[in-house]
Amino acid sequence: MATIPTQLPIPSEKPQDLKFNAGKIDEFVTSMGWTYTDRFGVKRYTIEGIIYLSQQVMSAFGYVTLTGVTFTTGATITQPNEVLFNTADNSYYKWTGSFADGSKVVPANSTPATSGGVGPGKWLNVGDSTLKPLLDVTANVVGSNNYYPMPASGAYITAGNDYLYQNVLYTTVGDSGIIQSISGNTVTTDTGTVYLLDKRWSVNDVRAWGVQNDAQADTAFKNAVNFINKAPGGKRTVYVPPIALILSSIELRDLANLTIHFDGTYLVGNSSTVQTSMIDIVNAHTVSITGSFIAAGSNKYTYAIRGRGGLPSSIAPETGIFTSFDMMGGWKFNTWNCALCFGDGTDKQVSEINVKVLTTNKVNCCVEVNGSQTIVSVEGSCVCEPVSGFTYKKGVFNIIGGVINHTSGEAVSSIDAAAPIVNMSQASSTQYSNPFGSARLNGVHVETVSSLVSIKNSSGISGSSFSGHSDITFSMCSGAMLNGGIPLIENQVSDYAGTVNIADTCNFYSATNRTSVVIYSTSANMTARVGDSAFRDGFTTIAENISPQCNWQHGMRPIAYLEAASVSIPASTSVSVSFPSRLSTGDYKYYYANTNNDGFNVATHIRQMEISVYMPSSGAEFRVSILLNGVEYFSCISGGTVTIPGNRLPIGAEIRFACKNTSGSATTLANTARVVITASNY
Repeated sequence: MATIPTQLPIPSEKPQDLKFNAGKIDEFVTSMGWTYTDRFGVKRYTIEGIIYLSQQVMSAFGYVTLTGVTFTTGATITQPNEVLFNTADNSYYKWTGSFADGSKVVPANSTPATSGGVGPGKWLNVGDSTLKPLLDVTANVVGSNNYYPMPASGAYITAGNDYLYQNVLYTTVGDSGIIQSISGNTVTTDTGTVYLLDKRWSVNDVRAWGVQNDAQADTAFKNAVNFINKAPGGKRTVYVPPIALILSSIELRDLANLTIHFDGTYLVGNSSTVQTSMIDIVNAHTVSITGSFIAAGSNKYTYAIRGRGGLPSSIAPETGIFTSFDMMGGWKFNTWNCALCFGDGTDKQVSEINVKVLTTNKVNCCVEVNGSQTIVSVEGSCVCEPVSGFTYKKGVFNIIGGVINHTSGEAVSSIDAAAPIVNMSQASSTQYSNPFGSARLNGVHVETVSSLVSIKNSSGISGSSFSGHSDITFSMCSGAMLNGGIPLIENQVSDYAGTVNIADTCNFYSATNRTSVVIYSTSANMTARVGDSAFRDGFTTIAENISPQCNWQHGMRPIAYLEAASVSIPASTSVSVSFPSRLSTGDYKYYYANTNNDGFNVATHIRQMEISVYMPSSGAEFRVSILLNGVEYFSCISGGTVTIPGNRLPIGAEIRFACKNTSGSATTLANTARVVITASNY
C-alpha cells in the first residue's frame, strides 16, 4: 500500500511548498539581477538575465542603422545592435548600457553625452556616417530565414545578400555576377569581385574581411583597406584589432580621407624574398594612421613602411601626391634596415607629414626623407642600433634633399661610429630650391659615438648642386658626444653653401678626450653659426674647433691680440711695427692664416672690424698710422681706436702699422705696445 505523504506543516518553510513560496515566481519576473534560485534550490536566469543573453547573441551580428531618427529627433533603442546617428559629429553610436526597462529612450535634441554618457557601458562610437551603406547590409542574423546557401562555381551570386558558407554567415559587397572562382573571402565573378564579410564583425573591422590572428593576411588586409577607402562620402575608418597581423608586402594606392586604426596590433613582416617595403602607400591625401602597433621585420626589407607620390591618380590626376599624412599614436619598430621612408626622389609633392610618437631600436636608420619636396615632422625616441647583416646606410635620419623636423624625444646613435645622427646628401632633381635638404632638431636629447651630421654627395651625382637653402640646426638640445676622434659636423662637398646653426641654448658635452674639430668643411662657402656655450664640458674654445675652410659667423669679439717689438725710432723717421708675439690660442687662432709678424691679414669674411692701438714711447710722442693695403687709413698720437666697415676688408686685405717720429730727437717704442682687433662677420 502506497505511503501517503505527510502534509507539510503550516506555515511551511520548505521551498517545495508552492502555496507559501509563490514569491519565487515573482522573483523570476521582477528581479533586476540576472539569476535567482527557484523553489527547488536550482539556480536559474531571471527575465532580465534572459534578455541580457539574447542581447549578447544579437550584438554579435553587425549593426542595424535606425532610419529617420537621430539624437536630434529623439528615438527609442530596443536592441543592442541598433545604432543611432549623431549629426553633431557625423557618427553612429551604439548603446552598451542596460535595457532594464526593455528599451533605451533618447529624448529629442540629445547628444551621446547628455543621454547616458560616452564610454564602456554607455554610448560607443561605432563609425562615421559614410559607413552607413556598409553597416546596413550587416543587419541580418541567422534564423531570420533571409540568407542563402553559398552558390557553387558557375552559379549567380548577388552582392548585398547574406550567404551561409562553411558554417559561417557572410554578407556580401561588390559586383554581382556568375561565380568564376572563390579564394578565401574573395569571389571572382564575370563582372568583377564580390567580398564575403564575416557578420560576426563590423564591416570596418579587418576580421570581417578574413584577417586572422597569426596568419598571412596580405590579400585580406589590402581588400579591406581598398574597399573601405573607396566607399562614398567623407572620412572612413579601418579597424585593426590587437592581433598578430602578418604581411609579406602590400601596396595601398590612392588613399583619401581615411583612417587606419591599429589597436595595439603586433605587425610582422614575413617574407622569404627581398622586398622594398612591408607596406607601400602610393598617393595619399588626408590620411591618418592612429592607435599603436609594434612592427617587427627582417633584413629582407629595405623599409617597414614607405609613403610616396606615384603616377597620376584619382586624388592627384596631374602629378600624384602624398600630403596631409599623420601617424599619431605609438609606433614601435624593431629589426629593420629603415623603419620609415617618405618620398622616392622623384620630387612629387610629399609634405605635411607628422609622425608621433615614434620609437625605434635595432634599425640601421629610423627615418629617410627623399626628394626636395619631402617634409616630415617627427616626435619620439629615434634610436639607431645597426644590426649585423643589414646593409642600409647607417644613421638616425637619412636626408636626401628632404627636410626633417625632429622635436622632443631623443636621437641616439651609440653603437656604431659609422652611424651619424643625420646623413645629408642631395636629391637627383634640382627642380626645387633645396636639393640638399635640411635637418632641424629642437628640444632633443642627443647621444652619438659618431658625428652629428655627415654631408656627402649622393652616389651617382656629380657637379655643382645648389645648396644655399640647406640648413642643419640644433636648438635647445643636449647630450653626450662619445667619440673624440671624428668631427661632429663633417662636410665633404666642396661647393656646399648651406648653414650649420648650433644655438647657444644647446648644452653638448664631450665624454671623451677630443682630438678632432667640432666642424670640418671642405667648402669655404659653408657657414657655421655656433653659440659660445653650445659645446661646454670637454670642449675647448669654439674657434679652435672649426676648420679654416668654414665660414664661421659671430658677433663682435676679439680676433687678434698683437704685442709689438720694442724699436728705436730716429728723429724725423718712420718705421714699420712688427709683432713677434701674438696670442695663438682660443678664437684668435682661427684668424691667423699666416705666421708673418708685420701685421694682420684678413683670411675670412668680416662685416666690421675695430682696431685699438696703444703705442707708448720712452721719449717724445710719435704718430701711429694704420695702413690698409699700403695706404694710410687712420692715424693717432700714441694710441686710439678706429672702426673699418666690411666693404673695405675683402679677404686678402693687409693691415700694417707704422710709427713716425716728427721730433728732433730719437725715441723708443715701449715693449708694452699692443694692438687689439675686434670684429664681427654677420
